[in-house]
Amino acid sequence: MRNALLLGAAFLAMPAILAAADKTPLNAKTGLWHVTVNHTTSGQLGIPPDVAAKLTPEQRAQVEAATKNRSGAGGSAPATYDKCITKDDLTKDPFSNDKQNCSEKVIKSTSSDLEVQETCANPQGKSDAHINLHVVDSEHVKGTGHVVSTVGGRTMNVDLNFDSQWKSASCPAGSKNE
Repeated sequence: MRNALLLGAAFLAMPAILAAADKTPLNAKTGLWHVTVNHTTSGQLGIPPDVAAKLTPEQRAQVEAATKNRSGAGGSAPATYDKCITKDDLTKDPFSNDKQNCSEKVIKSTSSDLEVQETCANPQGKSDAHINLHVVDSEHVKGTGHVVSTVGGRTMNVDLNFDSQWKSASCPAGSKNE
């Protein structure tokens, strides 16, 4: 009876054990990284209904025009930021911004490549991202991604290319992101 209980407990724990085994940490250094993201967009996000309700017709037209100009150009200037990467971060998408209401599914995980599917939802809309990371060496990680976001009944597609360079083993005091 005791062996049956132990076998049953091991069987129930197996999916969690296998899921943890599927997450191989990236072979990259921990510490402060500098990230440069280039992106192109198509489509246009809508204004969340609660925000739109508070805008005058003129304000709404201005917001929609600005959004269209940003997404209509197809691309924009690169975005850059610094990010503190911990040992725990190396088993997920370490370069994404901290996200609430999101789930992440690891599709492929090796010491040099990571492929994840991220889904985020909130009352205003939803986004789905497919991200691929490749460790060039322990101080250099490149990646690509495709994001589909829907807000207010409108959809925007974003294609990302990014390059991350390790800066130092230490991070600014008290912060995960800079």
